Amino acid sequence: MDPLPSSDDLMPYYETDFFSKTKASAYLDNASDEEKNWRDGLYGDRLRLAEKYLNTNGKELLDIGCGPGRFLRVAQNSGWTIKGIEPGVAAVEYCHQQGFDVDAGFFDTVSAATLGEFDIVHSDMVLEHVPHPANFVQLVKKTLKRDGIFIISVPNDFNPFQMTLESSGNFQPWWIDRDHINYFNFDTLENLLSQNGFEVLDRLTTFPMDMFLLMGENYIDDNQLGPLCHKKRMHFDLNFEYIGLQEHRLNFYRQLAQAGMGRHAIIIAKVEQHEYS
Repeated sequence: MDPLPSSDDLMPYYETDFFSKTKASAYLDNASDEEKNWRDGLYGDRLRLAEKYLNTNGKELLDIGCGPGRFLRVAQNSGWTIKGIEPGVAAVEYCHQQGFDVDAGFFDTVSAATLGEFDIVHSDMVLEHVPHPANFVQLVKKTLKRDGIFIISVPNDFNPFQMTLESSGNFQPWWIDRDHINYFNFDTLENLLSQNGFEVLDRLTTFPMDMFLLMGENYIDDNQLGPLCHKKRMHFDLNFEYIGLQEHRLNFYRQLAQAGMGRHAIIIAKVEQHEYS
């Protein structure tokens, strides 16, 4: 985004409007049991993958921009001691109602100094809203324990599916969002992490919604198709969950991510050892 918005512009929007108006029904109390099970399964995949790389004995986890606490619930159910930070007042109140330890506010130099250190730091769909991503990544690095793991997820934008659709001449870049300040794909996200002292360990993604467009399901122009396509991708993922083959789903999305495809770019990384010397 050019010009970059100021903190005075961002603070009131994310403290009040983002959850209480823009995202209320989608992010707080309007999810079906099927939707909750679907999200829990995908969050469980990324947590299990991160745990494979974890060399610490600790079980302390921080979720930055935790929203209504969906990832926190999955982590807590997996035996983690959880902590969240979130600027949205409505989302923080929702987390407190569930008994989650969540601080209200933005993840910045002041708040990071009070949070402590963690074995895993998770950040889902936050970095694209941040004016200065390198500063954010540097703060995460200071918040991780030695050998700790960073799980970060952003929209995988300008990906091969999207660029194919735009090149066809039938689609404008619909993924451009007024809420997003910066845009990433796997390579640019990995470059950002590597340039700021992280070693990239693995990639993961989610179902490539853009494939529906390539198959003629134009949910961009037909709003009624969007929920139907969403249900199809949920059924795809949940079928693995119901028959206990989550590892097959995880491996499928890892392979898709290696090709730079999938709706989200999810990176598992750790701080490079020389950063501790």
